[in-house]
Amino acid sequence: MFTLGITGLGSETGICASYIIMSIVGAALLPPLTGLISEMNVGIQHSMVVPLCCLAICAAYALAAPKLIAADAEDEAGQRLLSPLL
Repeated sequence: MFTLGITGLGSETGICASYIIMSIVGAALLPPLTGLISEMNVGIQHSMVVPLCCLAICAAYALAAPKLIAADAEDEAGQRLLSPLL
């Protein structure tokens, strides 16, 4: 996921990589949120919707990324620049 996230960003690679790393901190907040939801008389089964949503977003990005990278990887002459993932 990290490689897909920073591919083809040019000069913005550094800042975008730092955002991806900061998302690890966000992931540290999700288990307590899942626990809070499970303790609200909802049950542990229904609280699993929180990680399910996160995984669905990751899967959607992973499926869309090759198409986005392919579209961005062509220069004005139609030549491929960076496409190690394709």
